Amino acid sequence: MRQQQNPWSACDRRKRTVIVIVIFLLVTAVLSTLVAQAIATLTATANSIDDHRALDAASAAEMSLRKQISGTVRDNGYWDDAYQHVAVGNDSDWAIENWGKITRDYPLYDTAIVVGPNDEPLIAFYKGDPIEESPSAFFDQSFKTLLAEARAEALDRDQLPVHFIRTRHGIAVLGASPIQLFEGVVAGPSAHVLIFAKHLDADVTREVAANFGLTGLSLRQSPDPGQLHSPLLNADQQPVAYFSWDAQEPGSKSFATVAPLLLIAGIGVLLFLGGIVAVGGAAIRNLSRDEALARYRSLHDPLTGLLNRAGLSERFNARHDSGRTRSTTLNLIDLDGFKAVNDLWGHPVGDALIVAVAHRIRSVVADTALVARLGGDEFAVVEIVNADDALRIGLELQQALVEPFSVEGRVVEVGASVGMVHCDGADETLHELMRKADIALYRAKEAGRNTVLHYTEAFDVRRAREATLEQDLREALDRQAIDVVFQPLVDAETGALRGVEALARWTSADHSVVPPDVFIPLAEHVGLIDRLGLQVMEKALKAVREWPGMALSVNASPIQLRNPYFVEQVRQLVSGTSFDFRRLTIEITEGVLISNPDQAARAILGLKALGIKVSLDDFGSGYASIGALRKFRFDRVKIDRSLITALDETGRAWAFCVRRSRWPTR
Repeated sequence: MRQQQNPWSACDRRKRTVIVIVIFLLVTAVLSTLVAQAIATLTATANSIDDHRALDAASAAEMSLRKQISGTVRDNGYWDDAYQHVAVGNDSDWAIENWGKITRDYPLYDTAIVVGPNDEPLIAFYKGDPIEESPSAFFDQSFKTLLAEARAEALDRDQLPVHFIRTRHGIAVLGASPIQLFEGVVAGPSAHVLIFAKHLDADVTREVAANFGLTGLSLRQSPDPGQLHSPLLNADQQPVAYFSWDAQEPGSKSFATVAPLLLIAGIGVLLFLGGIVAVGGAAIRNLSRDEALARYRSLHDPLTGLLNRAGLSERFNARHDSGRTRSTTLNLIDLDGFKAVNDLWGHPVGDALIVAVAHRIRSVVADTALVARLGGDEFAVVEIVNADDALRIGLELQQALVEPFSVEGRVVEVGASVGMVHCDGADETLHELMRKADIALYRAKEAGRNTVLHYTEAFDVRRAREATLEQDLREALDRQAIDVVFQPLVDAETGALRGVEALARWTSADHSVVPPDVFIPLAEHVGLIDRLGLQVMEKALKAVREWPGMALSVNASPIQLRNPYFVEQVRQLVSGTSFDFRRLTIEITEGVLISNPDQAARAILGLKALGIKVSLDDFGSGYASIGALRKFRFDRVKIDRSLITALDETGRAWAFCVRRSRWPTR
């Protein structure tokens, strides 16, 4: 008998087939939906990442423009020669020669303006030609805000005001700096202000676009809704223009590339996803690389490639967090004579020298050392070494930088002062190490430069003591508490009293005697020497005025002779006390003849024109020559004791003194 077929088996197979087909279709639909959503997500994500990368790059470009103009205006504003010629001498010709004319073709700025204490421009140049209109007409209203920021009492030279501004010729990045001595002067409302500006013309915009990967970059007055943009803010924090550029949309471009293949092939969700992942991965890698480049630029010095201050801080903190900062040595290096290189050969040679110095520092230290350029000619080296090796490293760095450099066909010699601090604990912050190393560096320069000095706690004690002594000196000058004593000047042949020399003496408020070799250098350092010298002179003039026929000698600091108003101040003081000009002698030291011979000559001639005699003090202790005596025609020369102490031992010393004493001094 034939076995009957089970009707349910075929039905079941059909059902199973339908179920499988339905499940397959559902899975395919679900996978297709997921793939479509994944594609859309990847496309949007890649576009968003690229947009953020571009925004970060625009911020980095803006920061680069600010840093470039800030560094340039700082190097020119905190410049002793500029301070003497412009802030003190109001010398517009000097300013035009050094700043105005070079705006014609100088790559770092095309506009240079010097504004005096009365807010009137001393000079104003744009691309080599004078600006005929006032700054308020040339710039927009935010110029006044920037000017006020540059004259702020608490201004930090490393954070000078830099903003974007609208000018008669377009949009420019503008930096301002008070014209100051490199050390010792504090800016204020009456400071001369140096302003450099670089206009963002088509060439600058193209350079920014190339350097920071911003395709289609343009400068617009208002944002374009179809483009990415970044505002450029003025000193009032108002946008004056916008960097606008085309969004690259790498995700969309990637999808457009693979979409035809997906439509044609249709061979499976896995291949589709694989293609999308591959393209998306490539886009993400490119974006990551661009982000890494932008981050590198934000943490490194663009000139030398070394870490900058932010990079040093980040790397140091990373070591600190990992517990690898024990036995750390920080060497703070400042070049000696770098300013003279800039003055003699210009900033391009100075920049080349900075690069050469960076290479030499890197060649001396270990590969694990953190090397940074903090700005200008200042470098920092952080190494993990024990205390015994710390001083050796500082000496190696200093000795390496003493060796001559070959820069653009020139042999350039500079030195280096090194302030060093070593700590064995992991709790020391970089800020504290920098503070201590900076103190040690200051002491190294004070000790004569070209040396290495290790920080000790005594430096902080000394700094606090000097601060207290400075305050006491200011109060003593306010109270006219500096005393004057007189040393007799006796004729060696007759024994007759010819005159007296005024000497400053100070007994502080706590009744302790402060030696002149302490408070006089302090007064020179903190800017009180003019006031101290005139106060001593006034007291001496009033006292000796009552001694008929008695001559008076008063010492003058070299810093006083650098003051262009010194001769006039002396004239007013002598006239005000009714003292005979011919009875007064001003004594100066050899140092002023070497450091500022032209200024010394002008001051000496001015004093002589009043009838005042000028004496050279301690001749033979420095570098002044017989030629100097011929040039300046001193009324009297005081021979330093070092030239006569050996008279009893050798006839050569006697002959030397006789030859010098025969030179006519009138």
